[in-house]
Amino acid sequence: MSVASVDVDSEPLQCLLVKMYGVKLALPVKYLQGAHDLSAMNLELSVEADWILGNYAESGKMVRVVDTGMWIIPERYEPDKAGYTELVKFKDSDWAITIDSMIGSQEIEESLITWNKNPQSRPWLLGTCMQHQCAVVNVPALLHGLNAALQ
Repeated sequence: MSVASVDVDSEPLQCLLVKMYGVKLALPVKYLQGAHDLSAMNLELSVEADWILGNYAESGKMVRVVDTGMWIIPERYEPDKAGYTELVKFKDSDWAITIDSMIGSQEIEESLITWNKNPQSRPWLLGTCMQHQCAVVNVPALLHGLNAALQ
């Protein structure tokens, strides 16, 4: 598997559906480690980038918390209107994204996904699923972009 692609086979993609700034995202479960209530987190402020809300320590490592709206939809995002209540940590990485709420889990059939044919403009977008009205996130590409942005 390349850094910028997701393993896609004929099996349905098991996803966690979340709301983020009015957008429904489908996060493939195989890339997720866990979730935390944002109000219970003790975040240290970060000066690395304006799209990083802060950091927290987990298992002796610092995890960066992304202002998801600023990263994913910067052209229409207004930070003062964000309603983040939770964060989702990615497996085998030092990154977590902020979300408004979790909707639940959903299997998404490959045939229901309209694949992103122009990943240069939104590399984090694997595709969209009209049946569930969501954007399917390409987590490896998202993580690659986050890491590259700090180098």
